[in-house]
Amino acid sequence: MSEKKEYKYYAFISYSRKNSPAANYLQKELERSKIPSAKVDESLLPQDGKYLKPVFLDKRDLEVTEKDFSENIQHAIENSRYLLVLCSPESAQSEWVGREISYFLETHENNINAIVPIILSGNPGSGDDQECLPEVLRREDIQRRNLPRMIPEKGETEEQGWENGMVQAMSYMLRVNRESIKATIDAERIRIYRNYAAIFLVALLISAALTVWALLAEKRADRNAALANRNEQTANRNANAAKAQAERADKNAIEAKQQSDIAKKNEAEAKRQAGIAKKNEAEAKRQEEIAKKNEAEAKRQEGIAKKNEAEAKRQAGIAKKNESEAKRQAGIAKKNESEAKRQAGIAKKNESEAKRQAEIAKSSLEFLRDVFASSDPTQLGNKDIKVIDAIKAKIPEINKIKEWQLKASVALTVGSILNNLGKQKEALELLKISEALYEKYARESSEMAMCYNVLGVAYAACADHRSALKYHKKALAIQERFFNDKHADIFQSYTNLASTYSFSGNYQLALEYYEKAFKISKKLPANHSYLYQYYNNIGGLYLKLGDDKKALEYFKNALSNATSDSDKAVTKNNIGFIYCRRKEYLVAWTYIKEASDIRKKIFPENHPEIALSYINEGAFYSLLGHKLALDHFRKALDIFNLYPDTQQANIAICYTNLGFEYRRLGIAYLAQDYYKKSLDIYIKILPPTHPTLAMAYNNLGVAYLSGFQNQKALDCCEKALNILKEFYHEDHPQLANSYCNTGQVYFRKGEYRNAYNHINKAYEIFRSKLGDNHPTTQQVLDDLKFVEQKLKESGQ
Repeated sequence: MSEKKEYKYYAFISYSRKNSPAANYLQKELERSKIPSAKVDESLLPQDGKYLKPVFLDKRDLEVTEKDFSENIQHAIENSRYLLVLCSPESAQSEWVGREISYFLETHENNINAIVPIILSGNPGSGDDQECLPEVLRREDIQRRNLPRMIPEKGETEEQGWENGMVQAMSYMLRVNRESIKATIDAERIRIYRNYAAIFLVALLISAALTVWALLAEKRADRNAALANRNEQTANRNANAAKAQAERADKNAIEAKQQSDIAKKNEAEAKRQAGIAKKNEAEAKRQEEIAKKNEAEAKRQEGIAKKNEAEAKRQAGIAKKNESEAKRQAGIAKKNESEAKRQAGIAKKNESEAKRQAEIAKSSLEFLRDVFASSDPTQLGNKDIKVIDAIKAKIPEINKIKEWQLKASVALTVGSILNNLGKQKEALELLKISEALYEKYARESSEMAMCYNVLGVAYAACADHRSALKYHKKALAIQERFFNDKHADIFQSYTNLASTYSFSGNYQLALEYYEKAFKISKKLPANHSYLYQYYNNIGGLYLKLGDDKKALEYFKNALSNATSDSDKAVTKNNIGFIYCRRKEYLVAWTYIKEASDIRKKIFPENHPEIALSYINEGAFYSLLGHKLALDHFRKALDIFNLYPDTQQANIAICYTNLGFEYRRLGIAYLAQDYYKKSLDIYIKILPPTHPTLAMAYNNLGVAYLSGFQNQKALDCCEKALNILKEFYHEDHPQLANSYCNTGQVYFRKGEYRNAYNHINKAYEIFRSKLGDNHPTTQQVLDDLKFVEQKLKESGQ
C-alpha cells in the first residue's frame, strides 16, 4: 500500500488578476481561520492541525504571453492538496487560469474532486458572456455540486459575502458541515476579542494609575475616584460583551451537535424504512405465488367438474347411439357402394391436382433458379451483379405471369426472401400481389395463412405493429379452422403474435401468447427447436420487464435446448448481458467470449455475424469504461461497411455506439458527429414515424446537452417526442424515456415547470408499465423530487 502524499501547501489559489482583492482576502482569512480539528478526518488535517496554511497565492501580476509557465508555479501546484479557482467571467477567459487547472489535473491523477470552484461573479453553465466557469470545469458533475459563492446576499456587505464563500470552501475541503466551521471561527474571534479586552483593560488601569500619580498634587481626590469609577464601568461592559459572545459560541456548538444527532437519526430511520420495504416486497411476492396456486387449483377443480358432467352426458348418449347404430349400419352398405364410386372420382381429381401442383412447384423453382443464375458470376458474364439486384431485376417478370397460382406462389416466395434480406418495401409490394390472388381464389387455404404470416413479419420489421397484429390474427384464424391444436403452424402463429405484442410494449399479452405456444410445443413431435424458441423468447420478455432472475433462468433453459451453434451464440450473449447488469463481470465476459468463439468457428472473419460479436464485446468494455470499446465498435463498422446494401441498419448502430463512447469520454463534438451520421442513415431507411428514428434524435439531443447547446438539444428531443406520440397511441416505456430526456433539457434551461411536467409524465408511464418497485421507476421518482424542490425554490 503506497504512503499518503505530503503536500507543502494546503491549497493553491488560481485567479484572474482583476480579482486580486478577493484572492488576497481568501488567502489571508484561510490562513488565520481556526478549524474544528476534532471533527476533521486525520487525512485531511493541515500541517499544524489548526489552521489551513500555508495557502499559495501568486503575487506577481503576469500575463501568459509575457512569461512562460514558471517552474515555481508548477512546483507550487504539484505540492498543493487542493486547487481553489476564483470563478468569474474574467477567469473563465483567462488562459493562465486554464493552464493552472490543466496542470493540476495532470499532476493529481485527474482528480476533479480536488478542485474547488468558488463563484465570485457570473453564472455557471450559462454559456454566454456571463459564463464564469473555465472551459475545463464546465462539466455536469461540477455543476451538480453546491458550489461555494463569494457573492453577498441581500443586506450583506461584500466582505460578509466573501466570508460565506470561504466557509463553504473550507466545508468542502475538510468534509465538515458549515455550521461547525462557522462556530469555530466565531469562537476564535471571541477569544481574540477577550484578549484584546483584557489588554485594553490593563492599559486603562496603567493609564489611570499614571494619571493619578501625575495629577496627585493638583487634582482633587473626588475627580480621581470618578475617573476610576468610569474606568471600572467600561471594563465591566467590555467583560459582559465578551461573556455574551462566549455564550453565543457555546449555543452555536450545541446547535451543531443537535443537527448532527438529527442527521444520524434520519439515517438510521432511512435504513429501517428500507428494511421494511424489502420485507413488504418479499411478502407481496409470497402472496402473489399463493394467489397463483389458488387460481390454478380452482381451474383444476373446475376442469374436473366439467369432465364429470361431460362423462355423464357421454354415457347417456351411448345408449342413444347404440339404438341408432343398427339403423345406421343398414344404411352404410348402400352408402359404401356410392362412396366407392365417389372415391374413384376423387382419386382421379387428386391425381390431376397433384400433377398441377407439381407443375406449379416446378415452374416456381425454375423461376427462382433463373433469378439466382443471373447473379452467378460464372453465368452470362454478370460478374458485378449482386443477388439482391438480380431479384429486383426479375420482379417485373412476376407481374407478367398469367397462371394465378404460379404468380401467387412466386410472389410469396420472392417476397419472403426480400424481407429476410431487409428489403421490406419491395417485399411488401410482392406480398400484396400474393395476398390479393389468394384472397380472390383460395381465401380458406394454408397458402393464404402462410401469406398472412409473412406479411405480419414484414410489417413487424417496419415497426408497424398494428398491421403486423392484424395479419398474424388472420393467419391464426385460418389455421385454427384447418388444424387441431397440435400443429406446428399454430405454434408459430402464437409465437409471432407474442413477439409483436412484446415489441409494442404489451408485455402481459406477449406472455400469454408465449404460454399458449409452449402448451402446443408439448404436443408436437420431439423437437428441441420449439423449446429453444419458447425459453429464449420468454427470457427476452422478462429482460424487458427488468426481472433479471427469471430472464436468466429461461435463457439457461434455452441454452440447454439450443439445436444450432448460432442459437447457442445468441443465448450466451443474452446470459452475458444479464451478468453485466448484475455487475458479475468475470462471469459475463466468460459467456460473451464463448459466444464470439462459436461465431469465429462457423463464420468467415469478415462476416456480419463476426461484426455482431465485436459489438457485444464492445458493449461489455463500455460498461467497464474501457477504451477497448472504441476499438471493437470500429472493427464492427469496418466489416459492416463491406456490405453497404444490406447492413445500413447495423452501420447506424455502430455510429450510435461510437457516439455514446465519445459522449462518455466528454468529447461532445465527436459524439455529435457520430450521432448525426447515425441519424442520417435512419432518415434514409426508415419511415418518418419509426421509433428508432426517435431514438436517434434523442441521442443527438443528449449529445447537444452535454455540449451545453441547450436549444439544439431541445429541438432534437421534441422531434423524438413527437414521433413517439404519433407512433404509440398508448403509453409505452420508450415514450417515457423521451419525456425524461426532454425534461432534462428544460431543467438545464432553468424552465423547472416544463421540466417537472415532462418528468412527471415519464414517471406515470413507468409506474403503469413497470411497477412502483422497478429500478427505473425509482430513479425517475428521485429525479422528479429533485426537480420539484428546484421548482419551489425558483418560485416559477
